[in-house]
This record gives sequence, C-alpha cells and structure tokens, in this order.
Amino acid sequence: MNIYEDLLTTHNMVLFQGGLGGNFVSYLISIHSLNLPLGDPSTGLAYNEYSMSSACNSADDPYCNSHQDKSYILERHLNLFFQKKHWIETDEGDYKSKYAVSRYHDAFQAYKDTHIIVITIDPTDSDLIVFLSKIMNVKTFYNDEPNGRADISLKHFKKQQQVYVDSMLHYKWFVSRAKKKNINVLEVDYRKLFIERDATVVSEMLNFIKYGNSNFDLDKVCDSIADYHNNNMTVVHEFNNIIEK
Repeated sequence: MNIYEDLLTTHNMVLFQGGLGGNFVSYLISIHSLNLPLGDPSTGLAYNEYSMSSACNSADDPYCNSHQDKSYILERHLNLFFQKKHWIETDEGDYKSKYAVSRYHDAFQAYKDTHIIVITIDPTDSDLIVFLSKIMNVKTFYNDEPNGRADISLKHFKKQQQVYVDSMLHYKWFVSRAKKKNINVLEVDYRKLFIERDATVVSEMLNFIKYGNSNFDLDKVCDSIADYHNNNMTVVHEFNNIIEK
C-alpha cells in the first residue's frame, strides 16, 4: 500500500530548498528557454514571491505548463517526495515526514528521464545562510500570517539557519545518487547564480533544459536575475528593520 502522494510527472524539474528562488528560476526558464506564454508570476511583491501556477492560470495558452501527459517544468522541494497522503501536523506547526531510502528509489525511477536542476548552497557558507534565513523568515511570515504559525523573530531566524544546513545534506545526497544512476541532473550553486551571476552557470542551466532552445538573450536573463536579487535585498532590509525595532 502506497502511503505517499503520487509523484507528478514532468520533463524538467527545479528542485530547491525553500527560499532558494526555485519558483523564480522555473519562471525564468519557462520564459527564456521554453518560450511558454506565461502571465504574471508575482504573488507577493513585498516579499519577492513567485508562483508558476499563477503565471499559467493567466496565460492565453491553456497548455502553457503541460506537454501531453507531463508538464514542461515542475518546481519542487525535496521533502514533497515524501509527502504522505494524510499529513499529521505537530504542535510546532511542522509536518511530519521522514526521508526513506525506498521512497528515494521511487523518485529516481519516476524521474529517470527528467532533466533535474538542483539549486544548492555550500553548508559552510555562513554569510549566505544568514542572508537566506532572513529572507525565509519574512516569506514564512507572509505565507503563514493568516494561520498565525510564524512571526518575524530572531528565534525563527536562528532555527532556519540550522534547517538550511541539515536539509542541504539531503539535496547534496540526491545529486550524487542521481548522477550514479545516470539521471540528467545539474547542480547549480545559489551564490554563483544569484549573487555572482556567473554567465557560464546561467548559460549551462538554460541549455540543460529538455525541449528548450539556445536562442535566449544572456544579458537579459542576467538582468532579470539581478532584479530578483535586488528585491531579495529589500526583503532582508525589511527583516533588519523589524528586528531592530
């Protein structure tokens, strides 16, 4: 008996930890490499949030995010592979899920023909982890505000830093195992993509896409990444102002 939710099929996937810009990357790829006729992806300008489902719902082409029985591109957090059909919520507001080797095998089998981009960070890059934890704290607050499960505080901020370190080990393991199984996987370093905007990294990512094209304007793509990063800087500034008060 399968206790997990079904794994959604897709030709391309962006796999990322919360706060690492995976939804934005998915949108960027859709516009510049897949040439999908997407609408406005922004759901929360105040905290730099993007939504592919929002972009697709407002597009003229009803199949903008599908290709036969598979989507063109899917954005996912690794823990969603382990999402049970019936979630159990703990007192802390977190969802109970455990990484299991058997489920990893299910994922590798389901995505053996998928091109997978995995956004990672160096777990020892303390400055970057602090930066991302501030962003995640603000995003979690705005996303969960109606439920009253989070607030913008040093407590959640410090907890988030450890979450990044612990979870990233699973993402790194996923990459290494996928490569051993000859799955098309590309590891993209967050710092090189968003902060340094390394042209080689950006080009490799867009050229990696299944059914994509190489006619994108690299300068335009890098400008979009720069705008996204600058908006993240604004989010960090908001966090600092709230904490200082």
